[in-house]
Amino acid sequence: MDQTTEQSEHAGQTKKEFIANRLIRLLLSTQRPGIDRIIEWLGKMGFFDSPASTKYHGCYPGGLAEHSLNVYELLAEYNHKLRLGCPQESVVIAALLHDVCKVGAYISVGCGYSYNPAHPAGHAMLSLSITKGFIELTELEEKMIRYHMGVYGLKEFDERKGEYRLRGQDMANAWYHWPIVKVIYFCDELATLLEKAKESGEAGEGMQTLTGPPINIQEIAGHSVAVQSRAHIPEGAGSTPAPANDELGAAH
Repeated sequence: MDQTTEQSEHAGQTKKEFIANRLIRLLLSTQRPGIDRIIEWLGKMGFFDSPASTKYHGCYPGGLAEHSLNVYELLAEYNHKLRLGCPQESVVIAALLHDVCKVGAYISVGCGYSYNPAHPAGHAMLSLSITKGFIELTELEEKMIRYHMGVYGLKEFDERKGEYRLRGQDMANAWYHWPIVKVIYFCDELATLLEKAKESGEAGEGMQTLTGPPINIQEIAGHSVAVQSRAHIPEGAGSTPAPANDELGAAH
């Protein structure tokens, strides 16, 4: 999207509303059965007002939605530039839903956030479980979400929190057969680094904090569910609380 178009679409909306509106429209564009239900869930459970982390990047209301959209923009760009041939709907679904595990993961404490010790353990696998509770995923979409953490999700990197292995039928195999699985990891990392640079002022004047009232889905996209303060994970999506003060991935 060029700057003129973005400014035009941004008119009359807060930045947080603009991001939520774009993210919702992208999800609806997939026409995947059940996509309206997961959009309702995202709004009801606070996705559009959640931070992306407690300290690494996007540590402000709306940071999670902004990060997810940043990953999408990068992934769509490189899918095209590298001629990877990943279907557009798969780019949308994997990029925008790769971190839904973070809904309800962080608690507002003073001027910042801390990890919610009651939140179910897991990262990529929790995102998969939540997403599959609403929509069916293709094999490729499942691999893109499962391995989006790259080295940070390896048991070889962290035996306690790792969710998959490098060899066998795990990450290296997926990277070899489906290069887009590797690229979503790179885009996630690149988006994170760009966000950190903006937040620290290293990439210009710094990132604008996404202030304003909680996002109301009904007002921006015709949905009937407004943002609530507490998150609910669908039944079966995760049952083991994570250790206290634990972040969902080393740099995520």
